[in-house]
Amino acid sequence: MDTITTTYGKREIWALLDQACTAMGRVADNELSQAGISMMQGAVLFFVKNAKEPVTPAQISRWLFREPHT
Repeated sequence: MDTITTTYGKREIWALLDQACTAMGRVADNELSQAGISMMQGAVLFFVKNAKEPVTPAQISRWLFREPHT
């Protein structure tokens, strides 16, 4: 059986990860738009629902890589 081996450089891996992230974001946006919320709003709901203890806005902003004032 023939085996195809591909060697990716750092730029190619970065591009593939970026494409995968973009595609997943579009799918999430499409699904969540049916509920009338954005992907970021869905992420906040996910973290709040799955937290073991009550969370603060500052904790949520850290989890989502946002500035505390947002």
